[in-house]
Amino acid sequence: MESQKIKPSRWYFALAAGIFLAGIVIASIVMGIGAEDFIALFKDFDSDTGEVLQRVIVPGSGELNLSEAGEYTIFYEYRSEVNGVEYHTGSNLPDMDCSLTAGETEVSILPSFTHANYQFDLQDRAGVAVMKFEIDRPGTYTLTCAYADGSERPEIVLAVMKEFFKEFILPIFEFTGSLMLGMGLVCGSSLAAVIMFVFVAVKRSSAKRQLQAPGDIEQS
Repeated sequence: MESQKIKPSRWYFALAAGIFLAGIVIASIVMGIGAEDFIALFKDFDSDTGEVLQRVIVPGSGELNLSEAGEYTIFYEYRSEVNGVEYHTGSNLPDMDCSLTAGETEVSILPSFTHANYQFDLQDRAGVAVMKFEIDRPGTYTLTCAYADGSERPEIVLAVMKEFFKEFILPIFEFTGSLMLGMGLVCGSSLAAVIMFVFVAVKRSSAKRQLQAPGDIEQS
């Protein structure tokens, strides 16, 4: 009978544990979605679809389906994989001459000095921004590159991306935000669980003392 009168109920301990576990589960989902979206930027992209990164093996040429006008960034992927072939080349781009054409129109390609520190290193891909160009109209363009000394080896991977900040920097911010949100959920749920656990424990202890008090008086 006394145990039934002690309040709050023991079920509040289970509720505290549930809050803690729920926070971990939700945080894991939030961080997992953020990580999956971020990693997807550099995995399994078809160069024919024109999505995010289009890759060309050089020396040689390849078509780029550029769906929007504006500025594009060319990355040198010194660690990459294209059509099942792995590429591991030096982190410094060899001296190379590149041109971009659409029919008889040639687009100017500039060294990407302002993007010199734009680089990524993620799982099976790593690269650095080396060149940039800007187009006035969308369409199919041909990127052609050759070594300045005329050599044909080694083959390397160049990847083209529209608006580096929008396509790469913003996802980084979003990924960081998902990590911070996840950590906040874990901390918040942990704090709430601890507060509830301590509160219930103190209240139950006080209730037990009050129930025991009459008996103690009668014995005295």
